[in-house]
Amino acid sequence: MKESSGVQPGSKAAEIVQTPVGRLGLEICYDIRFPEQSLELRSKGADILCFPSAFTMKTGEAHWQLLGRARAVDTQCFVVMPAQSGKHDTGSGADSSQDYVERISWGHSMVIDPWGRIIAQSGCNGEELIIADLDYTVLEKVRADMPLWEQRSAAAKAADQRAK
Repeated sequence: MKESSGVQPGSKAAEIVQTPVGRLGLEICYDIRFPEQSLELRSKGADILCFPSAFTMKTGEAHWQLLGRARAVDTQCFVVMPAQSGKHDTGSGADSSQDYVERISWGHSMVIDPWGRIIAQSGCNGEELIIADLDYTVLEKVRADMPLWEQRSAAAKAADQRAK
């Protein structure tokens, strides 16, 4: 599956949403491969980044956990990764001659803390509910002990100002 053949990037990152559990920045599946948007959401005040996804078995096994942990460490945010799993039909495209194609998605929904630790994870087959406590003392400690945000380059800080 090549999403880039049918999906185009938007012109700006989503806005932060205040939720009962914190300030949420929402991205989607393929976005996790590009740290810039996650960094922009952090600069807008996100404490949680969410990436609903349907990674393939091949890319999921190789990249899913790695990318999620990287975004958590890059941004010092919680990362929530709800993921489609198991077999499903992709549906037909605009061309009605295309047949349904069966696809298997990686699954492995997970929640990662700002230090990059996986604090909850599902398996790869079928529906499963995972629950994690987002401990904001961990977020505060990570950000205080390693003040990456304040230590970034002048160019990165200027980009933050343009994003706001």
